[in-house]
Amino acid sequence: METGAGGRIRISMSFGNWARRARDETLPLSHRASALRSCVNLYAPIGFRETLSLLRARAGLFEHDGTALLRALDELETSRNAWLVELDAYADRRRAEKRRGKRVPSDGRPRARWHVARREAALHALRLAVAGRWPDGPETDHVRRCVEACVEGRLEAEERRLLEDSAARLKECRYPRVGLTAWEAAARLLFLVDMIGEVDPPRE
Repeated sequence: METGAGGRIRISMSFGNWARRARDETLPLSHRASALRSCVNLYAPIGFRETLSLLRARAGLFEHDGTALLRALDELETSRNAWLVELDAYADRRRAEKRRGKRVPSDGRPRARWHVARREAALHALRLAVAGRWPDGPETDHVRRCVEACVEGRLEAEERRLLEDSAARLKECRYPRVGLTAWEAAARLLFLVDMIGEVDPPRE
């Protein structure tokens, strides 16, 4: 429950509640599709627009097909459930580390990932990025070049060096020191760097 503008109370529904609405065949399909989009708003491992696009590509046009909607929801829930298992395992590790007096985590909290056809999902996100708008920034050209090379299957050693250098510099962008706009741009570019790693992991 949240307080909205003017002091009005706004009910904030959980992923599970939205999923139940999406499955409710007594509701109009448009309402069920809207509920699915609300699920994606809460769990969008490759971005909101990208996750919806991937669900359409893998399950069908769920806005117009109830069967496709159920397939899309099943895929989304399967991926989210796998991520929740990772979060539980991470929480167990952190509790064990704290009992041993280790206050700094030995590994980072697992980020939301697409656990169903992971490589396909990352490649889908990169293809949409190529055709979309790019943030302004000193590393944009380097990252864009590497994204395009990855999508075309020609990511070579030179691009990998560019990517590593750009990622290192982007990680130095910390809000509020650099300002919100620069921080958002850096976060977007780092997300794309991560997607490249999903598609074409660094070679040992």
